[in-house]
Amino acid sequence: MDVFAAILTRRAPAILFVLSAVIFVGGVISAISIASLTAQQVHGLVVGAGAQTVNGVAKSQLFAGIMSALQSAVWPFAAGALIQSVQSRGA
Repeated sequence: MDVFAAILTRRAPAILFVLSAVIFVGGVISAISIASLTAQQVHGLVVGAGAQTVNGVAKSQLFAGIMSALQSAVWPFAAGALIQSVQSRGA
């Protein structure tokens, strides 16, 4: 059990960095999907100036989704950096 804990502790920063990347990529893919669905759902329902408004809504949803993904991904990244810093000071 101590060997497993030692291995996990040594690899924790890498695991957290990968987790952070997966969370960010998943969030961006989700944001793109939601923005695309928003544009598709209202396509054909509005014409003219209303279509540009819908395009603006889709872009703002995309931006908000990417920012949300970044906020979600920053915590595991920060934890990994903190663990790596503590490990390098101890070595």
